[in-house]
Amino acid sequence: MLFRSPHYFDQADFYMRPKDDYVLFIARLNFDKGITLAIDLTARLGLKLKVAGQGNLADLGYTKIPDHVEFVGFVDVQQRKELMAKARATLMLTLYMEPFGCVAIESLMSGTPLITNDWGGPGENNLHGITGYKCRTFEQFLWALKNIDRIDPRKCREWAVRNFSFDA
Repeated sequence: MLFRSPHYFDQADFYMRPKDDYVLFIARLNFDKGITLAIDLTARLGLKLKVAGQGNLADLGYTKIPDHVEFVGFVDVQQRKELMAKARATLMLTLYMEPFGCVAIESLMSGTPLITNDWGGPGENNLHGITGYKCRTFEQFLWALKNIDRIDPRKCREWAVRNFSFDA
């Protein structure tokens, strides 16, 4: 049974766009949000990673931003919507038991598949093979990134609207 959250979203606030060739990480830039894992995974596969959120990579030990990473920094609501709508996938690699994870639902409302851990809120709200992939090991995350194009963006949005819209 799906956990029904008190969170809800106005589907009119989110829209789908043709996908660009980047993966999105949007969160506070803390180690526990999984940013270093996101950088390592995308580097291994030669994928472009856009990083948005509060903080900076220097605080995590990066003296230089890796070439495949575009650090966007803090984004306003409109920038956030565009980044989410155009991303091939959103990475939510939290290393702790995150209780919900609004970014997951916002991404799905934008028609953007998720790659998450298989625990906590983001994992509970990510239907493996339908709205994205739930992973536990580095190899599983690599596989998920290689296969993210198998996920239909329309199904992501439909599921999010059906479960987290005002009407739901």
